[in-house]
Amino acid sequence: MRAGNLNPVKRNRVVAVLLACGLLAASGCIRPPHLRVHVPEDVTVPQRCAVMFFADGVAADVFDNLLHSNDLPAIDRRFIQAGVRADHAVTAVPSITYGITTTLLTGRVPGHHDILGNKWFDRTTFVYRDYNLAATYQQVEGDYDAPTIYEILDDRFTVSIQCANRRGVTRTIDLWTESGVCFFFGWHHWADGMVARSMEQVVGLARREGRWPDFIHLYFPGLDADGHQFGCESEEYRGALKNIDKQIGKVCDALEAAGVLDRTYLALVSDHGHVATPREQYLDLTPMLRKRHGWRIHEGRYDSGPVSWRRRHFEGVDAVAINGGNRVYSLHLSGPEGWRSRPDFDRCRGIIGEGPDSLVAQAAIFAAACRTSPDEVWICGKDGAATVARRRTGERLEYRYDVRSGDPLGYLSDASVAAFVQQGWHESRAWLAATAGLRCPDTVAQIVEVFDSPRSADILLFAVEGWDFARCNLGGHGSIVRGDMVVPMCFAGPGIRRHERIPVARTCDVAPTIVELLAG
Repeated sequence: MRAGNLNPVKRNRVVAVLLACGLLAASGCIRPPHLRVHVPEDVTVPQRCAVMFFADGVAADVFDNLLHSNDLPAIDRRFIQAGVRADHAVTAVPSITYGITTTLLTGRVPGHHDILGNKWFDRTTFVYRDYNLAATYQQVEGDYDAPTIYEILDDRFTVSIQCANRRGVTRTIDLWTESGVCFFFGWHHWADGMVARSMEQVVGLARREGRWPDFIHLYFPGLDADGHQFGCESEEYRGALKNIDKQIGKVCDALEAAGVLDRTYLALVSDHGHVATPREQYLDLTPMLRKRHGWRIHEGRYDSGPVSWRRRHFEGVDAVAINGGNRVYSLHLSGPEGWRSRPDFDRCRGIIGEGPDSLVAQAAIFAAACRTSPDEVWICGKDGAATVARRRTGERLEYRYDVRSGDPLGYLSDASVAAFVQQGWHESRAWLAATAGLRCPDTVAQIVEVFDSPRSADILLFAVEGWDFARCNLGGHGSIVRGDMVVPMCFAGPGIRRHERIPVARTCDVAPTIVELLAG
């Protein structure tokens, strides 16, 4: 049937698809399978280069299953067989993209760089930021002070492809229009394909600089979108991860053909895992809290206008709620002196409640956390309550897990970890090593650190496996359980031992590792 014979709605859709295909063809999506990357003769290649592949939202268990079934051949060849992989790589709390993107580029956890996710609220400036919008996604660059890897490598030539967080980078390759078209139509494979294809543009940037980039950062957003839309157990999600492998293979093959791979360090990492969340298993907390407490609760972006307007608005509410990643819920509460003060521990604990009517008694909630003091956090769940404390001993920070009742993090069920817990104070890396293989990896050190930020919530609520705080997606992340927190992390390159494993790592290790590798 000709387009002219279609009804207006269908005809408009056909026209939109044709225009989108034309735009994507013009942008280079419809191209031969191999990338055309070469180093011009007048371009200097550094002795050491680095390329970071950042795939958003990789579920570690799906990643492992596809590796074992030989469905990720490029990653297996370039990283697993030719490099080193962390057995247990743990991301930061909360496990949400913008917070962890900033962690990957600064080496600091969210509680220390103040980007606490895709949304956050600052009670001192009365700003509620939401990066999930076309008008706001690039505001992240001005919302934190920690130096990025680009600023640390300020004498090097650096390139960022597709990532909104790129402060200090020499050159950027932005694909927002083309990627926006892909996301509008759900063509997430094409969106990730364009990221790899952008390596051809790097040749032109290198020619203008007279130098091949010391560091290239490629951000692949499509996988996470399929994880939210279809769930990480779906064929669509597995297909998206296979597509990431294909794009990584193209980039590595192109670098090899160009003669620069032998002096290039490769890093593969993700920001968070993914947990399947059937739509019928969700808890809408905000109406529950409104009904239970009679609160006026604000949700949603509010960051424009004079600060006096924002102050007046927020002085009229009792609480600010943030549903981040849909598996962590942040609750900010007005204190005894309004937003100039925070509620004390007794009030927060009273809101969480006890017994069958408590928040943690809800099927969707795994745990709740709130601070008792600047160096202590109270955490409770269906399996009990505990405090996590921090102290400084000389130059060292040490942490302790004190069970008050039961065992909310499940650490005492493992005999060796139980003995470790009973020994008392341990350094952060010791806690990571002891708990990396458990249901709540690395929670002890991390749960204290997240409350260090002045933008931190007063109460954090974390979802249990299979549950969400919204019904819009079939997959989510943000909680402290293993599916949300464990990610793949691999390195390869000159001098790195082949087919090796390291026991544990954190996403905050990536930036300092790359800087160290480039420094030689």
